Amino acid sequence: MFKAITKKIQLIWASQGQTNHLKNQLIKGVAGSLGLKVASAFLAFVMSVIFARFLGTSGLGTYSYATTWANLLSIPAALGLDQLIVREIAIYRNKAQYDLIGGFLRWANLMVLSAGITITLIAIIAAWNLKGDSDSTVVLAIALSMVAVPIMSLRNLRLGAMKGLRKIVLGQMPDSLFSPIIVIALTVATYFLFNDRFNVFWVLGIKIFASIVTLIIGTRWLLQSLPPEVSQVTPKYNTKKWIADGLPFMFLGASQLLNSRIDIIMLGSIKGVEAVGIYAVLLGITRLTVFIHHAANSVLGPNIATLYSEGKIRQLERIVRKSMLSVFLFSLVTGGLLMLLGNQVLLIFGSEFLPGRTAMNILIIGTIFTSFTGAVGLLLNMTGHQNETAIAVGLSAILNIILNSVLIPRWGINGAATATTTSLIVINIIKAISVKKKLGISLYSFGSPKTKNK
Repeated sequence: MFKAITKKIQLIWASQGQTNHLKNQLIKGVAGSLGLKVASAFLAFVMSVIFARFLGTSGLGTYSYATTWANLLSIPAALGLDQLIVREIAIYRNKAQYDLIGGFLRWANLMVLSAGITITLIAIIAAWNLKGDSDSTVVLAIALSMVAVPIMSLRNLRLGAMKGLRKIVLGQMPDSLFSPIIVIALTVATYFLFNDRFNVFWVLGIKIFASIVTLIIGTRWLLQSLPPEVSQVTPKYNTKKWIADGLPFMFLGASQLLNSRIDIIMLGSIKGVEAVGIYAVLLGITRLTVFIHHAANSVLGPNIATLYSEGKIRQLERIVRKSMLSVFLFSLVTGGLLMLLGNQVLLIFGSEFLPGRTAMNILIIGTIFTSFTGAVGLLLNMTGHQNETAIAVGLSAILNIILNSVLIPRWGINGAATATTTSLIVINIIKAISVKKKLGISLYSFGSPKTKNK
């Protein structure tokens, strides 16, 4: 089966009309990013198993619930600049505007750090004031996880800059490879050293420590990856444009993350942290079907921005179509295998996770559909139509909240999975329509593209 899929993908990319340079660049970039994603997915899977075995459903649920809040707050802390920077640096680099690269990096880091610290302090104070009215363990875990907010925001900004510079694999290595290795090693060591006293706070502390270490490494690599001309020119600032363009990205990022995490937030509030613990494992398993999607998008992003700025719309349409079909074929096979071997996979985490089989299958259907719709959101974001994406994501987030509030009380984790999958399908349909309307690109006609050059 895998041989047949591989052959089909080779035929997709062997068709005429694609320049060898760009095709080779994309294949090389995706191959490198894919190799890293495979390693990262494996490490994330191992980490999930360790957390499930060491913490149990309740402890894992507390950890997932707390870190979900930290992830949500890292989005407004980044001010949308972590996504905007991918497009802007790719364009500035292509036009040799090194003064704007330097100015954007300095200004963005200062803004994100200030916003991150402010949000962290407010969140910790709020969590502390709620301590008397809620489960103290959960509230304290949330307060501790808030320390990671500015770290995650700066990490996302650095990763965006590396994507814009087309240093995809190098940019992802600290967080995708080094961080899980550090977390796994320290978690196992701590568990056996402090067995009776080991709890979720140890894991949160280790996670924060790993984030600090990898942020330092990643920042050093970013400085080394910048064109030497950046340090030789006076930084130039275009703050009005950056703020105006960044705000839709911030709303978009918040809506996207809310869309992907509101199920955890509402599940924890309605059904408790044990349900969250089971559901978190299911989410980790379903991510195995989409890691190639993320690998392809990380490489496509700067290429889309560059091709669009040069007016090469037909070339842009071809590479996105081919990438989308390749990703879909891989995701379909991976998702099918996970659905077929569901019980065996869940038993790796423990028998208490077996009730999540149905919810896992529902979530996998949603991720496969996401891979089928390809890079529609990325296309809109990298071509200056981020407002369209923000509207689609916002509508989907509202739908997700409504569905979760109705379905979770009735069906628990199955209801959360159904709500999330439904909203995923809706958002990607809306974005595909927007791509056709705004860019004139149809991603589902695999003949010769009819789009004319811009």
